[in-house]
Amino acid sequence: MSSKNRRSQRIPFNEKTNLRMEQFFSPVSKEETEKDSGNDAKEKPGIQAKGPKDSKIKLLIQVEGESRPIEYSHSKKDILYRALKCVGALKAIMISQSGKQVLVRTIQGIEAYLALHSPLHCLPEVTRLQIIVIRSQSGETEVNINWLLDYSPDFNTNCVKFYIHTVGKRAERIVQCRKLHKQGNKLCVYGFEGETIKEALCRDGRFLPSVENSVWKLVENQEYILESSQLVDDLEGRLFELEFEKRSSSRTAGAQNLETGERNTEASLDLYPGLKTESEKFKENFEKEFKGAKRKARFFNLHKTNFSKLVKDSTPVTVHKLLYNLSSSVGYLSWNNKGNMGCATCFVFHKQFIFTCWHVVRDIVGKGVDQTKWATLVSECTKVSFGYETVIQKEEKCFSLEPWFEVADESLDYAVLKLKIEKVQVPCGLYKGLHPASFDGLIYIIGHPEGKPKSTESCLVIPQAQREQECLARQAEVPFFHMFTQRSFQEISENNDVITYHSSFFFGASGSPVFNAEGSLLGMHAAGLSINFHKDTLIEFGPCMRSILSHMEKNFPKWYLEIAANPIQDEEMED
Repeated sequence: MSSKNRRSQRIPFNEKTNLRMEQFFSPVSKEETEKDSGNDAKEKPGIQAKGPKDSKIKLLIQVEGESRPIEYSHSKKDILYRALKCVGALKAIMISQSGKQVLVRTIQGIEAYLALHSPLHCLPEVTRLQIIVIRSQSGETEVNINWLLDYSPDFNTNCVKFYIHTVGKRAERIVQCRKLHKQGNKLCVYGFEGETIKEALCRDGRFLPSVENSVWKLVENQEYILESSQLVDDLEGRLFELEFEKRSSSRTAGAQNLETGERNTEASLDLYPGLKTESEKFKENFEKEFKGAKRKARFFNLHKTNFSKLVKDSTPVTVHKLLYNLSSSVGYLSWNNKGNMGCATCFVFHKQFIFTCWHVVRDIVGKGVDQTKWATLVSECTKVSFGYETVIQKEEKCFSLEPWFEVADESLDYAVLKLKIEKVQVPCGLYKGLHPASFDGLIYIIGHPEGKPKSTESCLVIPQAQREQECLARQAEVPFFHMFTQRSFQEISENNDVITYHSSFFFGASGSPVFNAEGSLLGMHAAGLSINFHKDTLIEFGPCMRSILSHMEKNFPKWYLEIAANPIQDEEMED
């Protein structure tokens, strides 16, 4: 039998991997013991020896209710069930539990229940296990022991283990064992590189038949989605919820989307009073229209389509390479100030100094805090990570901040913070000197929109001379949208200190650096006008770097001469 066929073997759904005690510890023959020891790979057809013959895994087995664990070593080229059958001390303790079922759970790292056919080579060198005894329930059939005794996974293929909550995302029951259907319980599922998520779950045997027959997906951290057809290769150590596809009524869908948009209001309109006033007018008009619409889902999707910014353009590979190099200096800034939690983007300006928005610092400290205390508060509750490119990297190599807050300005919405010196090297600063006094065409933003992994976006600049015209054109698309009148938009249309553009970067992206195609630092993404029923905004803007530098030179001359007047050179960036 080929290794591919062995991987495709699955436990039938009308059978379970929870064994009754007398089955679990049935007498073991001398021949079977020798075979299960795994020292002679030739006795397992189609399995070639790989690595040292005496490669062992140490199991530390804690029986529920017993004070002392059992230590046992077994060949890695075997499965969990056959290893546990050989533990004489375990049999002696459990023999009195006849008629009950056995569950096996890891008690280190992520605590999760193991399938009895789990290959031992996918577990850590030293694995702590807990044996849990439960009463059998009616309707729960027993496993085919012969299947377990004969099962031979491919021990020469890399094994990937990941974790699934035993309760579905919408509180559905997804596992056969009713005792496992409880919030907080997790299953450890294994798969082999090259197979799909669905293949791994179907082979597992502990899930209900709906996992094989229905459409579903895995959800990580309530925001990242993996289709069941994706490969397991990159899932090592990750934790998911299983969510079945479900159709909702148009009324429910429209209302949920509206509520989501209202909750996610982070763009700092406080700095632009005119925009905030007009935004409230728009919200009021939209709610009236929404309540009066007969087909709410269609009404919502129409506006969603009209306002979504679908940018179709080609980007030279050289620009992609340039942005990739620059992205290493863009950081994910997060805070937890006594329950006041949030995130934003920042970037290394020069040496230890990083840039973000002034309103981000204000959000960190909260309302009513004396500005003399901001430096200490920000230092105590904020951290920065420059390696957040995938979910599992979110907490890696984090920097703390010095209690330093001396260079900032509310009107230009910028703030300079200072990283603490750590063992990890600070990424290179992005400031390389003066940049073009005027710019148009495409610009590029790098940041963490919605607190997600680092991403880039190309945007079309709206030149100052065209801002009013562009906004009037948008106003015509939505007759009741009052935003872009000459009076209300004056703060932006006549402001020489900001760049205006169309972008889908929104929550969490404040503080993102803005570049041109040559990699020059043009500005910093600061805010956008929320349309309240979708995550997009109608217009986005941020302060120009030349205006920020001019302000620093005038108001913080000593710091400017020491830092900003000595930009990073291209040779240093390459190093």
